[in-house]
Amino acid sequence: MLSERTCVGLDVHARSVVACMIDDVAGEVRTLRLSPKTPHVVDYVCGAGGARTHDLTDYESAALTS
Repeated sequence: MLSERTCVGLDVHARSVVACMIDDVAGEVRTLRLSPKTPHVVDYVCGAGGARTHDLTDYESAALTS
């Protein structure tokens, strides 16, 4: 079983990214609207939890229907 202190979720769109960070130990939830530019998102995620031993990634995509 993995034990993580900080989890980050990203809601990514063409013009904005909303990040939600959950600190499991402190019980804090923080949200932030980011620029969709890749370096801004990477800097935020890499700085979110400090040094980590595990990184887990998941991707969800909705199909467009007409």
